[in-house]
Amino acid sequence: MTNKERHSRDRRKQIRTLLIIIIFLALVVIYCRSQQVFTVENIEVSGQFELSDREIERISGIKRGANIFDLNLVQGIENLMQEPYINKVYIYREFPNKVKINVIERHPIVLIELAKDYAIDAFATMLPSPKVILPKICQ
Repeated sequence: MTNKERHSRDRRKQIRTLLIIIIFLALVVIYCRSQQVFTVENIEVSGQFELSDREIERISGIKRGANIFDLNLVQGIENLMQEPYINKVYIYREFPNKVKINVIERHPIVLIELAKDYAIDAFATMLPSPKVILPKICQ
């Protein structure tokens, strides 16, 4: 057997092994997506003050009962960043069935009275009127 034939045989063997690995991984992915163990049962929210856990869950679009692999975490972050009180958001999958949402909120420091009351944070971001009592700047 020549070197060329041996190399060709080894190459076919490598390709066959690679195909077997790809098929095995595809079957693992299909199996994991079909199992109830990877269904979101718990959504843990932390870091919020102005917004409730339920409000954050609703705004994020992450639902209990969804498959953890089907979640679009980037879309959840984008949804939450539309909320004026939210400054930063981190969303994590915690296998097998939990999602963690960590929120960093803006903290209003003063209330300003225009047509209606608005709060302003330390970076001059206007926020809807908060639940807490703040010093008021009148027009």
